[in-house]
Amino acid sequence: MEKLCARCGAKLSGCDGFSPEDQHVFTGLDQCQLVFIRVYYKDCLCPSCVQHVKDNFYAFDISSAYLKNK
Repeated sequence: MEKLCARCGAKLSGCDGFSPEDQHVFTGLDQCQLVFIRVYYKDCLCPSCVQHVKDNFYAFDISSAYLKNK
């Protein structure tokens, strides 16, 4: 069955995407990033979108709950 990335709509075949339940594949993401993905994306994300979350999560000071300690 063909799945689509929950963020960008890219086609995923089989295990190309990362499901929020598959924590072990989210290497390099911290706890806040994992929670964000679980809350806002109920289905698989493509590797590119996971990388986008990782790279840009702390770029905007939207919520003090998500600010990384410096």
